[in-house]
Formats: sequence, C-alpha cells, structure tokens
Amino acid sequence: MKKLEDIRRSGNNTLVAIAILGIATYLGFTPLFELVGAGVAANVIGASFGAIFVIVLTMYLLNKQTEIEQENKKSEKIFEEKVTMYKKMLQATRSIVADGKLSSLETNELSFLMTELQMLGTNEAIDTYNLVLSEIINIFQSTEEDPVIITDDDKMQIYQKLSRFSLKCRTDLGIGEVSIDDEKMFNATSELISAAVSGKKDRTNYNFNNKSYNKSRLPHAIIKKYIEDHPNTSYAELLEIFPQEIGGQLYGFIVKASDARQTYADTGYKRHYIKEGEIIKLIDEDIAVSNQWGVGNIPNMLDHAKKMGIQVTS
Repeated sequence: MKKLEDIRRSGNNTLVAIAILGIATYLGFTPLFELVGAGVAANVIGASFGAIFVIVLTMYLLNKQTEIEQENKKSEKIFEEKVTMYKKMLQATRSIVADGKLSSLETNELSFLMTELQMLGTNEAIDTYNLVLSEIINIFQSTEEDPVIITDDDKMQIYQKLSRFSLKCRTDLGIGEVSIDDEKMFNATSELISAAVSGKKDRTNYNFNNKSYNKSRLPHAIIKKYIEDHPNTSYAELLEIFPQEIGGQLYGFIVKASDARQTYADTGYKRHYIKEGEIIKLIDEDIAVSNQWGVGNIPNMLDHAKKMGIQVTS
C-alpha cells in the first residue's frame, strides 16, 4: 500500500513539474529567443526544451502506468479473495443444513467466517449474511440440545436468506452483463429451493388410537389423547412429561395458545395447530402443539411415546 502511495505521489510531482515548466516556457520563451536571436543557439534551446518536455512527460506516463498496473493487481487479488470468501460462506452454511443438525462447533465456525467476511465483503453482503447467521443462531438457541434438529421449515428460512446473500455476492463481483431484477430472481429461486427442500415426501402414516396420522399430525394426536386420559394435568406438568427437546423446534413443541397465535402474527406462518378444535385445554392453560415434524425429529417423538407405553405403529 505504501509503495502504491509513493508511486502516486511521484506521478503527482511530475505532473506539477510539467505544469510549472509549461508556464515558465510560455512566459519566457519569446523573450529568450529575442535575446539569443536566430541560428544555432535558438535551435539548441528549442531542442533542449523539447527534450525536457519529453523526459518529464515520459516520467509521468511511466508512473501512471505503474500506478494502473498496481491497482489492477490489487483489484485482481481482492476479486480472487472475495470469490474464495463467498464460496466458503456458502459451503459452510450448506454443510450445516445438509445433515439436518446444528451444533455449537458449526455456529462457532460461522462466527469466525463472519469476521473474515467483514474484512473483504461489501456492506450489503455483510448485512444479508447477518440475517442468515441470526436465523441459524436462533435455531441453535431454541433448545438446550446440542446438536439441534433442523426442520424443513428451518431449512427453508435459511436457504431463502442465503439466496439473498448470494445475489449480493453476484452484484459485488460484477457477474452478468445485463442488469437483473434481483427480486424476480430471488422469488424464482425460492420456489425451486422450496421444491428441493421438500423433495419426495415421506408419506409414512402412523396408527395410533385406532386412527391413521401423518408425521405432522401424530404428536398432536398423542398429546390430545394424553390430556383426555389425564384431564387434571397442568401446563408445567405436561412440559415435564413431554419436554420441548423432543421436537427441537425453533418456536416450541408445546406452547401456550396465545404464544402460538402471536408467532403466526409475527412470521406469517402457522408453526402450531391453532384452529378451532385444535387447541387443547388444560386445567390452567390453553395450549397448541407444533406442526413442524419431519424425518429429522419424528423419531424422537416415537421413542418417547414408546418409553411411556404409548402404542404407535406404522
């Protein structure tokens, strides 16, 4: 950096010298030639001034060329580092989501990568990845478990925010010859991501209490049946019997109905069964059961039900 500043300073000095020399020549050229007259002396003076101008101008051009080359080398190096950095962020996030589990080691790794991003990334790229990191940390802090199960809905939220981050990276790197509609591209990509995350649905049904339920409905049916058989259960007692850690959901397995409705109002997504007839009444509280169940966390519910002697078959 210091070397580049020195080159710029030298170029500026040369430019000043050219200006001074030009002004001095303009003011003194005619009187000087009048003094020496025509002939060899005048030719020597003219040639000398020309040589001086060429030398000074060449020095300036060489300095300018060196400055441009240094700037180009720096730009190329920064570009390469940015590509590497952005790819590392995307790959690290992908590896976290791919296995459906989120550990403290992974959140720490992302935090360290975030400090690297702050060194090279644009403000827009940093701001958009902050949203990704915030979503991941919220998921991790939602339970005491380590690692935490990532539901399909959690994955979708992460991928959507990651898609916005990748668009900011694209803009920063100057990829694409024409201007693109970021929002249009984001929406189209989100639809594809949603389809990819959903994949081929596991249509496994479970038989419980002489009825068939899918993964999403089964836990609700189990809790509802338990309360029917134990009508004097309080909210605190129910959470001891069915701990929140069973589901590992960001917004809770069993929550107060009022909290579930507020979550719906805040996010626009129904994370729990909150329709009329789905709310379960306890002696001291109305509750809602999560609808966020998939292949990553339904085995926990099945194992817990088995320990309690609750019969579930598939």
